[in-house]
Amino acid sequence: MHSRRLRMEPLEDRRMLATFTVSNLLDDFSTGSLRRAIFDANNNREPDEVIIAATGTILLTQGQIGIGEAITITGPGRELLSIDAQQQSRIFSIQRMTGGVADFDVSIAGLTIQNGKVGDVPFNDGGAVFFDSTGDIAFADTIVRNSSISDSFAFGGAIYAENVPPLVEKPVPPTFTISRGLLLGVNGLRIEH
Repeated sequence: MHSRRLRMEPLEDRRMLATFTVSNLLDDFSTGSLRRAIFDANNNREPDEVIIAATGTILLTQGQIGIGEAITITGPGRELLSIDAQQQSRIFSIQRMTGGVADFDVSIAGLTIQNGKVGDVPFNDGGAVFFDSTGDIAFADTIVRNSSISDSFAFGGAIYAENVPPLVEKPVPPTFTISRGLLLGVNGLRIEH
């Protein structure tokens, strides 16, 4: 009778995306809010997905939303969901968190971001989105509109992307719209449809 010897084999590293669902239009830290979902994703320290199931307009009342980790934000469609900063702040500030990695990717799809504005602070770039990572930022089925910068030394009325590695240049597809804003620092900005 042969006895088999048990042995353990190492498996490859498998990391699953954590998914956070936005189910309301509130701008607070309550369960189901966008701000809470992104806060939880930032604290997870792994690539995450935020799925926005709510439709309508999220009015930002507490300033910009900080993103400091790899994330995919997917809305129900650019005609169904808007995130509106009401000309009081930018919408997303995307940069490394303390102790985080500098190289992370962000993907935003299926929503409209509008009415972002940064004030008269010198070099305060990106009226709607400020992106500072050596990773990639990608937009699909997204509208960016009515966003601006006030300082003459700032760049990117709509989106400012800094430290992004160059990618193959792609034409702006019809599913991505920038309205009344300037897109700047686009070496590594990937626009997909």
